[in-house]
Formats: sequence, structure tokens, C-alpha cells
Amino acid sequence: KTRLLLGVVTTVAAIVAVALVLRFVPQRRSDPLAPMAAEVRRTVQAGTVWIRAAMAEGESEGSGFVSKSGYVFTNAHVVEGARSVRVVFDTGTPLVRSVAARLVRVGHPGEADDVALLAVPTGSVKPLRLTDAGKLTEGTPLAAFGFPLGSTVSTSEHGPQISIRSGTVTALRRDNAGRVSWVESDILAEVGNSGGPVVTHQGEVVGLATMLVGPNLRTARIVPANYLRRFGPQAVAP
Repeated sequence: KTRLLLGVVTTVAAIVAVALVLRFVPQRRSDPLAPMAAEVRRTVQAGTVWIRAAMAEGESEGSGFVSKSGYVFTNAHVVEGARSVRVVFDTGTPLVRSVAARLVRVGHPGEADDVALLAVPTGSVKPLRLTDAGKLTEGTPLAAFGFPLGSTVSTSEHGPQISIRSGTVTALRRDNAGRVSWVESDILAEVGNSGGPVVTHQGEVVGLATMLVGPNLRTARIVPANYLRRFGPQAVAP
């Protein structure tokens, strides 16, 4: 019996030891962005910009992206009523540069046309391609590029570093004509992501990260790229 008990104790001890190892050894997790080629990721990062809008009181911050040479899309609620707007390229790096922008057209904050088009010298930045949101399906992997919380979390004199959040398409909200009004996603977006590009793993822009909805604010709504084409056709690369 002593041996049996000792054996049981030893076995239990071994089980506890294994449990502790499993608990404290970091587990490998698959990278949801692994299918996105490094070159694609770099292109989207370079084409994503930080928006700083000077208001009558304080400053509004958000994200945006270069859609064509000389043009940047963002959300209307980021820049509406701004006294001046600056677009910051390569923020968070020693190559950071801030350029004054001109408002070309501003939609309605909080609505399906929560879009703003800015004219700004974009230099050699490669424009991001738009895709047809109507061809997406639920479960399609997505990635949101932008600057959540902006300057409040910046740890560099060069400004905030870009953040990438992953998720999937959870729903396509269509109007009576069958056109996609909103793309919904489970991407964990935050204040500061507004206006940033949400892309497929091929780097094609699905639309603009715009707002969070639902009782727990866990559903991200994205203005579809199809609407961006209608809003500013002159600003979309062929």
C-alpha cells in the first residue's frame, strides 16, 4: 500500500508539474496576418497616414490613406469644422513629415457618407488599391491599419507608430438597391482608427474604419470602398 500510495503521490505530483509547465510556458499562437505578404504589409503601412485637424478648441486626430497621387481619404467626423488639417506621413519613424492639406469634400459624420476627401502632396507614396466590397463574404480576413489613441500613446518624438488590427467580415449591410452600405467586422478598432484603411490580405482597401456599434461596442462599421469611388471618383487610382 505504501508503494501504491507513493506511486499515486508521485503520479499526482507529475500531473501538477505538467499542469504548471503548460500554464506558464508561453503557447505559440498563429499569426492572423501571416498570409499577408511582407511587401503588401509595407505598402499599406506606407500608404496609411495620421490626420491632425486643428479645431476651435483642441485637436482632432484620426487616420487616412493615400488613394491616388495628391489625394487622401479619411472620415468626415475627423476633419469637419477644422480650421486647418495636416497629413503626417511615416509617423513614428525618423522620416516623419507633416504636410498641410486642403478639404475637397466633406460628408456627414455618423452617417453612411461619413467620408472626407483631402488634397495633399503625397510625394512618392504608392496609392492603395480599392476593391469591390460587394464581392466580400462573411468570414473574409481583414486588417485595419491606423493610429488608435494617436498621440496619447506615442512614445517617440516622431509621433505614434502604426497599429495593425486583424479580424473578419461579420456582415454586409445592403440598401434596398442591393448595394453595400456598411461592411461590419469584429476588428477591435479604437478611437484614432477612424478613417484608416481596412484591407484584405492582398492589400486591397475594403473601406474606411468609421465607428463601433452594438451594446458592447464590439462591431466595427466600415464605409465600403464602393462608396468612396462615388464620393470622390477623381481621387481613385485606375
